[in-house]
Amino acid sequence: DPKSAYRIRTMFRNEDGEYFGSAVQIVDSQYYARLLQDRVGLEDYYNAYVHAKNRGLSSAAGCHFEELLHQLFHKRPNPIQSVLESTGAGAQGLDQLTEFFCYWIPSIPNFANIDAALVIRDRKQGSVAVWCLQYTVSEEHSFNSRTFLIKFLRPLLKNFRLCQVTVKILFVVPGDVYSNFKLPQEVADSGYEGTAQFADCSSVEAVQGLFERLEFINKPVTFFDDPPTAQRARQ
Repeated sequence: DPKSAYRIRTMFRNEDGEYFGSAVQIVDSQYYARLLQDRVGLEDYYNAYVHAKNRGLSSAAGCHFEELLHQLFHKRPNPIQSVLESTGAGAQGLDQLTEFFCYWIPSIPNFANIDAALVIRDRKQGSVAVWCLQYTVSEEHSFNSRTFLIKFLRPLLKNFRLCQVTVKILFVVPGDVYSNFKLPQEVADSGYEGTAQFADCSSVEAVQGLFERLEFINKPVTFFDDPPTAQRARQ
């Protein structure tokens, strides 16, 4: 059923009349797409995003755009030192974020209005910034400041034993959406710094140029030498 919320995959048949060898399948479930990350790479997520976008499957396109960017951060550009895919319920997953410079992925999609977060400490200035990333393919995206504060920010500050931080909400959208994207007014009304940035999705190589435009990534962009890996937190 193409309208079912439980649909796992979609097959696209090419117009040349052939079936085998000329069809493309994409995974529609973000849960299963994430489970496949050990078997597929950046290019696979990129191709799935492009196919979904071109076919007008906005939900699937959003799913694969998010997973594409998660996969991109597995490269660990400096100063990011590790990638953590949390497990368990939302609160349990947040308790697993205990280190600075860790790219953290919630165990629940769009947990507390964010898709990823990292806590960056500036030893020279003695300051801490909490970067919260939201990936979307839409021109507008809601933000619930109360949910963000209660479910994410307060517990995070408690876990890190922090009293004062700078909170930055970053929305990342595809390049063809960027010019029309509108930051949620509630971000500014809540006193957080809201910004938007784009990922050039014209090619899989161009997507990686996102790092050059991110404020929290060191320039010139370099990566940790050891093979990129993602930890999976134990429940």
